[in-house]
Amino acid sequence: MEVTRLSLPPEEIDSALATGTAMGEDYADWTAIKGIQLEGAVRLLAGREREGAMALYAEKFDFLKQPIAVVEKALAGVNWYCLSPSRVYFVDNSRGFGHRDEIETGYD
Repeated sequence: MEVTRLSLPPEEIDSALATGTAMGEDYADWTAIKGIQLEGAVRLLAGREREGAMALYAEKFDFLKQPIAVVEKALAGVNWYCLSPSRVYFVDNSRGFGHRDEIETGYD
């Protein structure tokens, strides 16, 4: 699964009212594209929240259980964010180009 990276620098994201991101596999055939699009508020994580996000990331990738200096150095410079979705869509191009259905989240 590929996650679109945030393209704004942190100082601009902190002042942004909303942002969006998309997640999906890497498809060669656009008619097969399926994935998720999110819209919502984003904020930079710091302190314990940042440490918690880093710990969750480390749990996901087994290779991070063994210390690798170059990887640890790279991750230390990463900004970690929380995206609170206000809208979530499931994209399914097999139903037509750009077809998406909104998913009710219960977040308001």
